[in-house]
Amino acid sequence: MKILIRLLMLMTAGLVLQGGEPEQTNRIFSGEEVLLPYNGESWTLKTLHGRVIAAGTGEIRLNLAALEPGATQEAELQIAGQITQKITIYSPQPLAGYRFFTPLEIRPAEQKILQKRGMKLVDADDNEEEPEPAPKVAVYDHFPADFQGSLALVFPAKGDFPLDLGATWQQVSLVRTAAGGDLSITMDNTMQVIDNKGNYTYAVLTRPHLTVVVFNTQFKLEQLENLLLLKQLINGVEEAE
Repeated sequence: MKILIRLLMLMTAGLVLQGGEPEQTNRIFSGEEVLLPYNGESWTLKTLHGRVIAAGTGEIRLNLAALEPGATQEAELQIAGQITQKITIYSPQPLAGYRFFTPLEIRPAEQKILQKRGMKLVDADDNEEEPEPAPKVAVYDHFPADFQGSLALVFPAKGDFPLDLGATWQQVSLVRTAAGGDLSITMDNTMQVIDNKGNYTYAVLTRPHLTVVVFNTQFKLEQLENLLLLKQLINGVEEAE
């Protein structure tokens, strides 16, 4: 079977504080300290309805009240009276409402982050006791021979590379975001492997009824942008079903 390989670049907007019309949206957590890269004139953070959330002069250091799990709030940052930035404020638990299968051998660090950010992890062996349908998403810290669910998120360690892709995949996509990464892929008549000698952020492998996403070893799961990427990937697979 011929495999389609795609190389994609996804650019994410960073924070640029300047005058004129706001063109970008910055995303921040509520419920924990956030430091924005600015130090100068007086500033005000307001909701779109005009309510002042925070204000100050010089350094923009925020510690906003935590939003409800899964909730967001839109705001505008004004510096010296001018709107310079659109801000989307997220709950400390942006993954609330998502349920994942997880093998018992998942690394404690990843499990702790996912649970802290609102995700419910369901042990595959105990799912019979769950009143809800089985999760469609599974989380792995390795590349297994068999996958559960319709979407698998794989967070391998450096020592796991190269990863033998094993089964024939209909399509393989390498995606590079603004954050970069270290993934590469080698596919010829003798081997099909993902390695960590390139500059891609994650790889997407697809075949009927299954999508596998392999993340690079520099992928920081605790960062908000990366948690939102997980949501985007999950929602995309669910919408395609």
